[in-house]
Amino acid sequence: MRKPSSFLFWAIVFVCGVLPRGVHAEKAVKLRNGFVLRGTATQIPGLDQNSFSAAGKANDGTGLPVLMVDDGLKRSYVHARSMVDSASDVADLVRRIPFWQPIARSGNDVASLSADTSVEPFNEFGRRYVYTNTPRGSIQILQGMTEINARYAELRGLQTKISYNWDSRISSDSLSEEELKRIFLKGIPRDDLDGRLDVVNFYIESERFKEARIELADVIRDFPAADQLPAQFQALTQREARNILDEALIRRDAGQYQLALTMLNNFVQVDGIAKVTLLEAQDRIDELTKRANNAKSMLARLREQIASLPPGQETGLADFVKIMDAELTFDTMNRLSDYERLGADEGIPLENRVALAIGGWLLGGGSGEQNLAVVRSLVIVRQLVSEYLGDSDTLRREAILKILDDEEGAQPEYVAKLLATLPPPLLLPEPDQPTPDPAVVEPQVESPPGYYELTIDTVRGPVTYSIQLPPEYHPLRRYPTMVALHPIGASGVSEIAWWCGGYNPQLQMRTGQAARQGYIVVAPVWARPGQPSYEHTPIEHHRVLAALRDAMRRVSIDSDRVYLSGHLAGGTAAWDIALAHPDLWAGLISIGGDATRYVLHYGANAKYVPIYYLTGEMAGAPSPLFRNGAQLDDYMKPGFDAMVVLYRGRGDELFYEDIHNIFDWLRLSSHRRPTIPKDIQAATMREGDQFFWWLELSQLLDTVAVNPVLFEHAERLRAGQIDAKVMADNAIQISQAPSNSLDILLTPEMGLDLNNPVVIRSGGRRKNFQFEGSIAYMLEDARQRADRQHVFWAKVSLP
Repeated sequence: MRKPSSFLFWAIVFVCGVLPRGVHAEKAVKLRNGFVLRGTATQIPGLDQNSFSAAGKANDGTGLPVLMVDDGLKRSYVHARSMVDSASDVADLVRRIPFWQPIARSGNDVASLSADTSVEPFNEFGRRYVYTNTPRGSIQILQGMTEINARYAELRGLQTKISYNWDSRISSDSLSEEELKRIFLKGIPRDDLDGRLDVVNFYIESERFKEARIELADVIRDFPAADQLPAQFQALTQREARNILDEALIRRDAGQYQLALTMLNNFVQVDGIAKVTLLEAQDRIDELTKRANNAKSMLARLREQIASLPPGQETGLADFVKIMDAELTFDTMNRLSDYERLGADEGIPLENRVALAIGGWLLGGGSGEQNLAVVRSLVIVRQLVSEYLGDSDTLRREAILKILDDEEGAQPEYVAKLLATLPPPLLLPEPDQPTPDPAVVEPQVESPPGYYELTIDTVRGPVTYSIQLPPEYHPLRRYPTMVALHPIGASGVSEIAWWCGGYNPQLQMRTGQAARQGYIVVAPVWARPGQPSYEHTPIEHHRVLAALRDAMRRVSIDSDRVYLSGHLAGGTAAWDIALAHPDLWAGLISIGGDATRYVLHYGANAKYVPIYYLTGEMAGAPSPLFRNGAQLDDYMKPGFDAMVVLYRGRGDELFYEDIHNIFDWLRLSSHRRPTIPKDIQAATMREGDQFFWWLELSQLLDTVAVNPVLFEHAERLRAGQIDAKVMADNAIQISQAPSNSLDILLTPEMGLDLNNPVVIRSGGRRKNFQFEGSIAYMLEDARQRADRQHVFWAKVSLP
């Protein structure tokens, strides 16, 4: 038995976050996008497990282009040359706790698992039954936990009357505090000090500091002679406190400022926290309160300055300051950045300083607008533009355009900036509240705040979707958004629960990761009732895209951070929809999806969409890399941002245990929708897949379009190619486009100078276009596409 003092070293090592030196079998692999993979690293020929493909790649002289990183729980694959930045040695996981189990020494091998596999909870021996279907009927498999460490628990098939050989892994994070406590109580004797300390260190390495503190307190009580342990208890308390502070900062960065302030104010009142940590917490409190007080002071000064303006110049401005006051948040304060810097400068004329404040509020921080006449006009323009975006009456919109023609502020340069600062033009419905039932004694379940179910009428029929807003949602903050597609047989509500977590009535919020990280989740009902699988139809795409557009009109979505995800058949749909409309997404997360039909022909589009593909290595038969490996291999090349993650010994599951890795991936600065490309190289072969950034194909050629209903019987399966570029001479060259009629949309974001003629060349045709400064198309584009951050100013049609 080890001496109790061995704990002193390990506790200090882990609490301080420094791993001990040892055998460096693992690597920390840093990718160029900033993501870090950890595990044993091996280069391999490719992902395709088709034996003929694998043999061909092994002998084609291209080397080993794919890097596989195996952390024991899962294997992650990336392109070695273009994706990997560096790799460094790190020590293996230190704390591994073994459990004896009667492992099956012979029996049937488990090669694949069906999607309807179910499991029982673990008992105190670390065992559970797994039920799955096979071609011969349903079977049950007894699994036992043979080892656990901070990363994963190893599960093996156990000896029974009918035994199964199965090596599987689950994340340690997926085990609840109650399950772990029950297993440790049974598996580790209470008088085994070293075993008890192993449990403490397991919790520490897993960053479960609360559980570690509780367990260590029990150890101190049971072993009073181990006099070095109280000091470690104090160190652990400090690490737990640091976690609480970090959580408050996460909430602050997610726009949940009141919650963050509450957490920080409660934090600084707790006794026993290290002085340096308390000072940091107080600094964060002071930073938030100082910003809020400073903004209020600036508005007070602005009111005084407006009152000092010459008669006639102040008209309407005082009323607009009331709007500014109502809209003032931590997220809108930066609009006053110019005024904060120059608003008290007596060397600048008073009207210019007033213009800086109100102009910044209307156009965004850094706009530098000092013309008060223009600013006064912009106040009127803002109201008219808001009305235009939210009005369904065509005649009223035409009347608004006529009024705007006479406004000095209704110039394209101003309106484009103004659109980006507006709140959403449409209102959300009133949330449904349960009707009290006098016959029910128990409290009624209340609807989670920020949750809505909507059905909208569209030209292709009704579209239904659910939406969940994060805590402290405000319409003037831009929120990253997850569009989540449900599996067949499930509903959008299931995706809301997966991403946002369950509702906690005491906290009055959902407690999942999307809520914690400040994400909006939009969950469309993409399949019709009773639909057996994803069918690759334009109507399915329409349901998803119409739900997104409607949500963008009602809530404040950051259009540069909209991600598409899906589970199982929803993952297949997400994969297809992401590549069919690559201009919309900042990233794709396909969990258990398959590369089918159009995806096999849209590889050119995948280079525009970062891809996170996740499944179990035994998900279905044949295996996922046999079914999808060839397509995934196409993404393992320069110019693509793709990661493939396979959980060891697992089947078709929802993989909630991976959600922290997914959010780490989403946070990467490279996983934002890039600027509008000047060079479009894309593919299309289906009705509806016709819009690519600034190029829209009116109708696909018959030689290209393939009806999804007839896909399996089509005589020709070859995607039409799109090749279009913005040239350096204020020209656009369309070399290929599988359509006889095109619409080209124009914006300065493409690198064009719209003050000068734009030349468009396509198929021997040439057209000169001179933009005349009208905002009519800009407003209609913002109304229909609902992307107010990036609007097109004009449209040119060919022929």
